[in-house]
Amino acid sequence: MDQHFIPASYLKAWCDPETPPKQEPYVWVFDKESRSGKRRAPSNLFFEPEFYTVPGEEGGQDLVFENFLGRIEKGFSELRRNKLSQLLSLSNQDRVILCAFCATMHRRTRAQREHTRKQWSAFLETGNKLAEWAKTASPEQLRFLTPPRPSRQDATRTTRSLEDVRRTVDFPVQANIAENYFPEATMLCQMDMAILCASDDIGFITSDHPCIWFDPARPDLPPGLGSETIEISLPLSPAQLLLLNWKGISDYISIPQSWVDKVNRMQRSCCDRQYIVRRNLAHPHWFPDEESDDEAAPPNDC
Repeated sequence: MDQHFIPASYLKAWCDPETPPKQEPYVWVFDKESRSGKRRAPSNLFFEPEFYTVPGEEGGQDLVFENFLGRIEKGFSELRRNKLSQLLSLSNQDRVILCAFCATMHRRTRAQREHTRKQWSAFLETGNKLAEWAKTASPEQLRFLTPPRPSRQDATRTTRSLEDVRRTVDFPVQANIAENYFPEATMLCQMDMAILCASDDIGFITSDHPCIWFDPARPDLPPGLGSETIEISLPLSPAQLLLLNWKGISDYISIPQSWVDKVNRMQRSCCDRQYIVRRNLAHPHWFPDEESDDEAAPPNDC
């Protein structure tokens, strides 16, 4: 079963408005460093076989993650169509839907999968080496290896067995969503929420890794939700971009074209392999060799 790590329903907002009649709507796909796009239908983009599937009981397939993500995608699509596109005020429930969608878009991508797998593979390798060493270790060596009993404060911390780590390496996306989605979405709901609005024909672009975490005060460090200066952005359509922050920036905000270009430059820079535009056009300002000296470079860690 082919499963999309970027939803086709999300990408439909970027379909070229001049798609010929009776032809399947398409977006323009650009390789990360390319300025020439190719036409692709959203249904033919950003998928892999069994991307979210986990083995079920008796050899079957468990689609719990596929079904969970599908419900969130449906809620977002309805919100984008019924409220966001009309610049209507958002209820608390609407904010929850947006934050839930933002959290899944951060955790579900191919780039995030490879990052998680690489991170936990290092732990797995160390664990396997220790397990092999323990087979021939003396009782004294094993007692030295055994950790002390946890304090009352440490007792609440999560521990992992070697099998847990191995399962995370085998199913990194599923583990990432299961462990991190709810606390992340909960924290996002507490942040200030702005919808930045573009007015030009191209507007915001998106990509195969569209949710960007960036901390302008600490550009060389991995961004964290505990930082007061972190900014989380996610293109919602060519006309709108979600910006979560702790700075009191909120509501619908029209931004000048120079800001749109900066946002798009960061989106292109942080994509995994490809970015998406509603027309076959790549603006020179989206590329670092076109930056002026007073413009900030894209972040090292997206």
